Amino acid sequence: MDVADVGFLVLRLNIAAVFLLAAGVHSSPKGWHGLIVDTGILVRGTPLSSPAHVKALAVVALIAMYAGAVSVLVGIEPRVGALLLLPICLGGFITHLRNRDDAMAMGAKINETAPAPLREAIGHLAFTAFIGHFAAALRNIVMASVMIFLFLAGAGNWIVSDGFGRLLFG
Repeated sequence: MDVADVGFLVLRLNIAAVFLLAAGVHSSPKGWHGLIVDTGILVRGTPLSSPAHVKALAVVALIAMYAGAVSVLVGIEPRVGALLLLPICLGGFITHLRNRDDAMAMGAKINETAPAPLREAIGHLAFTAFIGHFAAALRNIVMASVMIFLFLAGAGNWIVSDGFGRLLFG
């Protein structure tokens, strides 16, 4: 037994768990609404910010999460699965950075009219949201790095197929 293959398997199981859980949550009615909102935040200010485009991008993201996670988990073209998950990670990074900034701006706006005794608590809540979104943004960058690693290095020897990897890397 090759220790590296055990490591790749553990990595693949964790990737699949994260993205299958996320896809499952986003498939629920509340989760779907959240995905639409976050997709809108991701593309705001671009030509893709119309409601129809946002919904279509959310559908594509959900399909990519399911397909990429299953691909990586089962080991059927896991490099392709990693490529499917990479834009999800990068989109999550951007969305969380925007949410981080929005949280501080919203806290400041609420504090303008809040009674003095509540201002410290509101500032603390806004900062907590800021830190939470910053941590989530960093997590997404780490996950993006893992996807790049899987694409370049492959997913170990315990896979079903890697024709795409052999085509690209020999």
